[in-house]
Amino acid sequence: EETVDSTAQPGIARRFWDALCQVEQDLGSCIFTLVYFWVYFVLHGMTIRLFFIGGIVLLQFSYQLQWPLFVWQPFNTLCEWVREWWPDRLSLVRLAGFGKERRRVKGDKRMRRMQLLVKLALWGVFVAAVCFFGASLWDSWGRAQPHHMMRSGNPFTPNPPVPKEAQHAANVLCNDAQKAEARRAWPEVQSKLQAALRADPSNVCALYNYGRLLDYVWQDGDMAEHMYVRAVAASPKHIHSLRNYGFFLYYVRRDYINAEGMFRRALEVQSDEIDVLSGYGSLLYYVHRNLPKAQSMFQRALKVVPDHINTLHTYGKLLHYGRSDYKEAASLYDRVLVVQPNHVGVLLDYASLLYDNSDREALLGVSRARALDKAADLWERVLMVHPNHVDALFYLGRLEHTRGNAKRAERLYKRVLAAAPDNVNAISSYGRLLNSVGRTEAALEMFLRVFQTGCEHIQSLVVAADIFFRDMGDKNRAGELYLRALRASPLKSLTPIGMPGQACALCCNVTKKQDLCCHAASSGGVYEDNAFWRPTAPTVAVDCL
Repeated sequence: EETVDSTAQPGIARRFWDALCQVEQDLGSCIFTLVYFWVYFVLHGMTIRLFFIGGIVLLQFSYQLQWPLFVWQPFNTLCEWVREWWPDRLSLVRLAGFGKERRRVKGDKRMRRMQLLVKLALWGVFVAAVCFFGASLWDSWGRAQPHHMMRSGNPFTPNPPVPKEAQHAANVLCNDAQKAEARRAWPEVQSKLQAALRADPSNVCALYNYGRLLDYVWQDGDMAEHMYVRAVAASPKHIHSLRNYGFFLYYVRRDYINAEGMFRRALEVQSDEIDVLSGYGSLLYYVHRNLPKAQSMFQRALKVVPDHINTLHTYGKLLHYGRSDYKEAASLYDRVLVVQPNHVGVLLDYASLLYDNSDREALLGVSRARALDKAADLWERVLMVHPNHVDALFYLGRLEHTRGNAKRAERLYKRVLAAAPDNVNAISSYGRLLNSVGRTEAALEMFLRVFQTGCEHIQSLVVAADIFFRDMGDKNRAGELYLRALRASPLKSLTPIGMPGQACALCCNVTKKQDLCCHAASSGGVYEDNAFWRPTAPTVAVDCL
């Protein structure tokens, strides 16, 4: 028995063109970085900064990472230290023995060893780049690709030829099954599809629809995948089988590599299939974090169907969270709400965009007060659809707390805790609200509830320490909580918000970390529920007692 293999291989010219397109998509950022390297080399020579800045550019453009920018200043300090160590400003050109400056360093074994290490490092980078480039070309062009991709464990063997009468009968049964599906008569749908497959085991319509039934209704993943594989093998260019199998691999199996392969094959068959473009863009954004390529897929999808809900939503999230293009993201969210006013996911994301960036009036294009009013309205719309939606209740409570509406904020926090009693952020925010209105004992009970969950919630630790120190005079307990807060901070160099002068001195005494404890901001403000503290002003000098 042989595996089904139909249609001829594409020509060499076509494969070469596809390979060039693939290289441009996957290595476009690398090509840009190489051009940058060359320009910098012509202007400044091969220095250490050349490789470091080039690495930052590569990471920024290829993977949209932000952390390389934060290590620039420490590295610049290191370069200045190296320059002082080598007064003649020794460059990598001379150190590696390249070009006109190539010469043997005599008498200094340490320098010769360093010269050898730099040579090996540079050649290693070069060989790795060549291997990566060659592997990409081979994968896209050199290797003969099968026309139907089979997952292991799902073999399909061809069936003997089926008479035309049986094929016609199978098609009639498949049409009857689709009519029964419209009535949601699932047992009837299953019986008709099984009869169709008995008449013609390779009927694509029956295989595809039976796979859908097993996937969406009966949720039998193994059998659904078996049907999808048989459908793709029976008709390698059946767009619906390719699309649904791709989504099955993406969402159910989480087999992202093969899911991407199915999406690509579907786009080769029909380049403007809206669901495939949207799903492929989602995979590129959420899984691969390839923002440029995902953005290209979403733009292609919106050219086909300008008001496609899923595409507008996911593209808006990409611009919101990935690109920080808040105006464009807001316009996409507005387009979704015009078509579907009660789309809960869009309402929540839109409200989060307005609330989190309300101080960035230039980026949003609206004033802070207007942004907060609109965010509150969006959360109210969510509660009209789902009255006990935890996120909407919590963030609306935080907004009312910020505005000074303590009574309404308290009612909203109580509704959150009634729906989710272990919601740490809600317990902590409710405790800070009680503390702000002078109910310190009730606030302390809330913070103790937070600590009982085993969560080292930084803002809760700081406010509880303030209460122990300011209202109860328990310096030992306050110092213990300050120390726990400092240990819980994932970024040790950032300063907590709002420790008062006396508490700052106490924290400094206990932890011996003056720069972490002391801050110019005053206490009593609203602590944000962030994962770490954000500095808002330079630290102040406070002498430890």
